Amino acid sequence: MKRVHATVSRWINLATKKTNASEHRGDGVLFLLVLALSMFGLIMVYNASTAIALRDFGSPFFFIKEQLMWFCVGLVALFITSRITYTAWYVASVPFIVVTLCLLIAVFLPVIGVRVMGASRWINLGFTSFQPSEFAKLAVILYLAAWLCKKEQERFSAFLFFLGATVGLVLLQPDMGTSIILLIISLTMYFISGAPIKQFLGLVPVIVIILLVLALAAPYRLQRITTFLNPERDPYGASYQIRQALLGIGSGGVFGVGAGKSRQKHDYLPEANTDAIFAIVAEEFGLIGSSIVLLGYLFVLWRLFRIARRSPDLFARLIIVGVIAWFGLQSAINIGAIIALFPLTGVPLPFISYGGSSLVVLLSAFGIVLNISKYTK
Repeated sequence: MKRVHATVSRWINLATKKTNASEHRGDGVLFLLVLALSMFGLIMVYNASTAIALRDFGSPFFFIKEQLMWFCVGLVALFITSRITYTAWYVASVPFIVVTLCLLIAVFLPVIGVRVMGASRWINLGFTSFQPSEFAKLAVILYLAAWLCKKEQERFSAFLFFLGATVGLVLLQPDMGTSIILLIISLTMYFISGAPIKQFLGLVPVIVIILLVLALAAPYRLQRITTFLNPERDPYGASYQIRQALLGIGSGGVFGVGAGKSRQKHDYLPEANTDAIFAIVAEEFGLIGSSIVLLGYLFVLWRLFRIARRSPDLFARLIIVGVIAWFGLQSAINIGAIIALFPLTGVPLPFISYGGSSLVVLLSAFGIVLNISKYTK
């Protein structure tokens, strides 16, 4: 009991103490970039969803109204998290990860969980639903940053247990794309914290083999891989989405067909307002417009690297590293899949795809980053 009391006391002291770094103005450039991408996302959600919203809900404004509501909630969350001194998350990370793990289990419970097309990924709130796996990304980052910022002997087995529990729950939903993102976030943070390289030399091959087995074991995952390797196979079935995405990108040319004039959004391209929204961006705004979006993402990553390099302590640096891995990897996977560089995985494009859970959690995470930027050296 004395040891537990001492540990809790140390965590509370670390959470409530003021950082040694002097406070100054946060990264305004990063805030404007995030705001610009989110606003552009609202435009694209409307452009990409009018046809299916009118068909399914009788109003072309259904999806944009929901996304606008979640954007406002996300802005409030960003403002709140940017005002909370980042050291407070040291203690808050433990209840946050516990609640998140409970929610990941709750998606499988009747009434509480929502099952759509064979996937159990949502919690029913009555007036809306949310996706706990999106919250898991931020919860894992905060928990690992708090855990790994202190030296500890023989924690590799405990890290593997934690990784198996969180990733395993998401895999059961099933959600392979989010599982891979959580896996890479965790491994990146563990490596940056100073873990021995020999642990990775043994761990990476094992993880690759496990992922391959999981991919080959599920028929729909195997179908995505074979479609990626041979896009001409089953053009009106498994290959249909990627073929339509590439058709939309190609028809956009250099300057695009014009804002709101996409043809693919008229029920030709599946998931046009969610996972495949980058194809609509390329179709409507062409090579120039989509390149500007890519530069926006790269600029965000550059500002994140800049903050990480100047972070006041290891806890703050690990949080930024986790956000870099999350934001960079998810952006690369989504865009890479739409342009046929990777198999389709079903992860949203940060700040642009339709989805309230993703947008709110991302804005909350960047609020924490903006708070850290106030204490950079």
